[in-house]
Amino acid sequence: MSRQYVSVSIQLPLGGHSFSEEQLLTLIKGVDPREVEVVLPTLRLALVPFNQYSANPADHLRNVGRPMLSSETLVAECTEQGITAFMAVDAECHALLCRHLGEYVRYRTPLFLAPAVERGVVLLLVEGLLYVRLYDQSQLLFADVYEANNDADILYILSMIDHTYSIYSMDLSIDSRVEGNQLRLLRLCKPLFKSCKCV
Repeated sequence: MSRQYVSVSIQLPLGGHSFSEEQLLTLIKGVDPREVEVVLPTLRLALVPFNQYSANPADHLRNVGRPMLSSETLVAECTEQGITAFMAVDAECHALLCRHLGEYVRYRTPLFLAPAVERGVVLLLVEGLLYVRLYDQSQLLFADVYEANNDADILYILSMIDHTYSIYSMDLSIDSRVEGNQLRLLRLCKPLFKSCKCV
């Protein structure tokens, strides 16, 4: 059975969600709730190895300088290679999803939508957020999300990562599973990387 993705755009500066209850019902109409995954773009993201949980998971967001707002609640996704992604989501939005999907509400970070690579960089730009993953010998070396409001932000972020990891000598894969910005990233990154492709 093919998995249905319900992409939910959380507008944290607006303090709410960018879809109405009617829009949500249209998205999930006729879909088995067990097959729905909510893709949550947010800067409030912390990646934590399975064996390093805090007694208070919200501490993980504070530790990376992205504390939750009082209007938010914490959700989690078990990702690849023994990592859990903790994310903050607007509490009203979460309650709305729970009301219609019940116990089956599952969140995913856009960071891990595209498959891993043997060696290289995987990028995704969605809603002003740049998601970056770096692999070597199929091992995840680095992963994070950055606010990227314009091309200069993207180029600065990549140059800072290159300063530490020399990513420009690697292949680049641009995640095309979330609609939008692939061509923009391709235009910016093609002169920088060894090779670029959309996946």
